[in-house]
Amino acid sequence: KSQSHGLTQVALATVFAVCVLLFCTRLRGVSGVAKNNKIFVILSMLAVVSTVWSQFPMESLLQAIYATIDVWFAFYLAARFDPERQMQLFLTLGWVVTLSSICAALLFPRYGLDNQAGGTLGAWIGIFPHKNWCSIMVAFLLSGAFYMRPSSAVFRFTRIVYISVSLLVIVMSQSRTGWIVAACLILYVTVTKCLKRYEAKDRVFLVMLFGGAGVMASAVAVKYYTAIMLLIGKDPTLTGRTMIWNLALNSAMKHPFLGYGYRGFWHGLQGESANVSLADNWIVPAAHNGFLDLWLGLGAVGVGLVVYSMLQAVRNGITSLRRGSSSATEW
Repeated sequence: KSQSHGLTQVALATVFAVCVLLFCTRLRGVSGVAKNNKIFVILSMLAVVSTVWSQFPMESLLQAIYATIDVWFAFYLAARFDPERQMQLFLTLGWVVTLSSICAALLFPRYGLDNQAGGTLGAWIGIFPHKNWCSIMVAFLLSGAFYMRPSSAVFRFTRIVYISVSLLVIVMSQSRTGWIVAACLILYVTVTKCLKRYEAKDRVFLVMLFGGAGVMASAVAVKYYTAIMLLIGKDPTLTGRTMIWNLALNSAMKHPFLGYGYRGFWHGLQGESANVSLADNWIVPAAHNGFLDLWLGLGAVGVGLVVYSMLQAVRNGITSLRRGSSSATEW
């Protein structure tokens, strides 16, 4: 186990070293992207600074460095490739990930299937450590396939094949989270392509119509929550997640503003996470809730920055669509 962990660390260090070299080759362009996306620079800096108050400072520092390199590599991609080329890259990566996951599940079931005892026994995890990661990442990489402009009949055919095998992996993962993500993606694609057929003045009405339908659907989901959960094969507690959320929320309130340090909370029976694990009678590895995990790591300050970045992204997206819709913009 220690040898495997050591090899993983070496692999990570190698990958991140290559990333650093890449964005150093376009330092001016990367710096320009960073200036236009200061919120992500601030977030990565907050992760590094959180080492000061972290329960596990060395772990926080290492993970913060990885996160910072991730952010700057994203800046590199934005500086190096235009959106059309980015879609092509993600589509190519999607093919590799999806086919590799299918091969892992069918040819190497010891590694490609969930072999842990429980309700997900036999679920596809592919080249990922968990079925949720598998389904969500496949759905994320699938997005570009809906917006790439077909250059030939062969491309149209291969795109249909890619979409089909991607949805197959998502279904076989048995991840309800992945199913919901894929459904939301398909809904978004359907809505954006539908809106393109109408003039600008009619789009406002349609957006209001879709928005109203979304509010009504949310109200129905809240009212019939238990029945819906049972319908999709999940218990109302989301496999015990609601209990974890309540316990983790209690811990978050002890350090509400700055949290316990980036990746400094979930450490089994060490530190504050021990209270959650002992109360829930198992070693809880995470909150299973992105915002709550963020709150535990970087506090309300971190959550506020992320929410601000999301609102800014929505505003920028709407502005871009108003200026002139393109397949890359919609993607």
